[in-house]
Amino acid sequence: MDQSTWQNVYNCSSQNIKGSLTVPNLTNVIHISGTKVETISLQFIQQIKQVGTVKVLNLTNNAIKYLPETIQELNQVQEMWLAGNPFHCDCKMSWMILWLSNSSRHNLVKDITDMRCYNGSKFKGIPIQLLSDVLLGCYPSRWTIGQKVAVVCSLAVIIVLFVLTIIGFKRSREVKFLMYYYLRLNTMPRDEKNEKLDHIEHDAFLCFW
Repeated sequence: MDQSTWQNVYNCSSQNIKGSLTVPNLTNVIHISGTKVETISLQFIQQIKQVGTVKVLNLTNNAIKYLPETIQELNQVQEMWLAGNPFHCDCKMSWMILWLSNSSRHNLVKDITDMRCYNGSKFKGIPIQLLSDVLLGCYPSRWTIGQKVAVVCSLAVIIVLFVLTIIGFKRSREVKFLMYYYLRLNTMPRDEKNEKLDHIEHDAFLCFW
């Protein structure tokens, strides 16, 4: 990080912050540490995106239990510091586990090894990067909307096919006749087909001598 990055610093450390946070224009560094801040709002993340100049985001040693999922959209941020917060390790943060596994490869979250769970006897003190959504018991939460729609559609198709199969077994003669009549599929036995065709009235009778 070059020296110019530290010229415009938004520093709220060790302050008793009340109300919403506001990011000034041209801010390069956001330093919010040692406060009683419990939540980071979606509006605050949106402000960072709109300012577009923030390179360092320090949210260490606050009272943050959950981070908003939109924090992973801060593509302009090059460094994040997030440890020292009492993160709740449950299904609400299953997205965060996947995100941290990616950000660690990109060296984005600098103190990822110090981020730990603070709630529940089962996960308390465990580094978040060692968890998975399977361990949290919320594997399906990572399904995308497209995957969920695909599963529902697949189940609907299976149900329809099952119903049609039952109907086909109960009305097999009628189904076979319709398939032959409309699709010209010869699914009827020869004698059964002739029996059905015997009832068809003909417009002409040809006789050859």
